[in-house]
Amino acid sequence: MTDSRAAVKLIAAGRSPWITEVADAAEISRRTAYRYFPTQEQLLVEAAPEGLRPGIVDAVETPDAGLPDDVETSVDRTVLALQRGAVANEQLLRTMIRLTVSRPSSTDEAGHTEPKRG
Repeated sequence: MTDSRAAVKLIAAGRSPWITEVADAAEISRRTAYRYFPTQEQLLVEAAPEGLRPGIVDAVETPDAGLPDDVETSVDRTVLALQRGAVANEQLLRTMIRLTVSRPSSTDEAGHTEPKRG
């Protein structure tokens, strides 16, 4: 199991796993996990899109039988996949939103303030 899939599985179960927990679940070294995700926040934020990716890729790449394979139908399939993915992965998305909204604003060296959400 890859580290992102392990994180998705743990978050979907309602947990906020630490990087060490994800490394153990993915059966990779903790050093490798920290190389990809230096902070727990980054791990949790990046896990949400990974959880949604398989359903969206499948919707885009697999045309529906009996329907025309045109741009409009492809967009409809993709939107439907996004909506279904949002319902099926609610915990992942809530975690991502919570972390991006609650992140404090930061100021760079030039004095510019970065917004909470990039």
